[in-house]
Amino acid sequence: MDISRQNTLTRYGFTLVELLVVIAIIGMLIALLLPAVQQAREAARRSACRNNLKQLGLAIHNYESTFKQFPPGAVRISFEQGSSYRMPFVAQILPFIEQGNVYDLLNFKQSWHHSSNADAKNSPLPVYLCPSDPTSDAQVMLPEEAFGNYGLNWGMHRFLDIDGQGPSTNEPGGKTNFASPFGNNYGARFADITDGTSNTLAMMEMLKGIGAGAIDRRGRIWNEDSNCYQIMTRLSPNSIAPDYCETGKCVDHPEQNLPYEPPPGATGAGKGQSQMASRSAHPGGVQVLLCDGSGRFVSDTIDLTSWQALSTQWNGEVISE
Repeated sequence: MDISRQNTLTRYGFTLVELLVVIAIIGMLIALLLPAVQQAREAARRSACRNNLKQLGLAIHNYESTFKQFPPGAVRISFEQGSSYRMPFVAQILPFIEQGNVYDLLNFKQSWHHSSNADAKNSPLPVYLCPSDPTSDAQVMLPEEAFGNYGLNWGMHRFLDIDGQGPSTNEPGGKTNFASPFGNNYGARFADITDGTSNTLAMMEMLKGIGAGAIDRRGRIWNEDSNCYQIMTRLSPNSIAPDYCETGKCVDHPEQNLPYEPPPGATGAGKGQSQMASRSAHPGGVQVLLCDGSGRFVSDTIDLTSWQALSTQWNGEVISE
């Protein structure tokens, strides 16, 4: 037998060096392609997020067509005996986001937190979930209460400044002049928005509290109390500055850009100073809905004065790009 011929015939496959070279090339290709794939996925998620906001904008406009004004930011009615009636913004627009079945579950004779409304509060609302939020799969974070990622433009005010109790209130115990299109017991008419509907914010993104969900109010679309879905423009989008929450009602989540601290000297009435910034899981900015129903991506670097000007409906500010 020809030994050299046998060795030649039985020599096949890769050498170790060749195999390592192939693995290295594959690794380099993955390293080059992975960021592009991730960017494409995030672009798709951002587009889906904007579409969610546009659906909510269409719901607001359909509500306006029916009732000749935007839905109230929250319904809060206090009675002499100390009790109150409360209902959140989301309850008003359910029929206009194809959630008539959830609307029918609500007992409007009772406040949102009444046991008769448990099934409604627990119902998933996909249009309220941003796909980029890592907590979006866990929408129900409290017993009998769903969370969401879109809140209302509450303007530059702190919570009680537009609750008939704050220092900007025009008459004792009465309703302030609303500089933003939503407030407690208030929804703007188109005639109120003299800055122009294309220059006025309606809704913005917010992040949901994670972990100790029973404490953190942020993202609680079914709770019309402070620091739930009322977004103020006192801070720029995704600000590193902390949200001010009533003591014990928010949890610090710096890993999710959800910093928190109680207002200086806050006591049990600290919610009067509450303020919550617009925040998102999108790199570089937040998605917003304008009062004309259009969507826009606003950069984290927007000038704070311009951001605040977008939140007012009749102050006549000139908005710089």
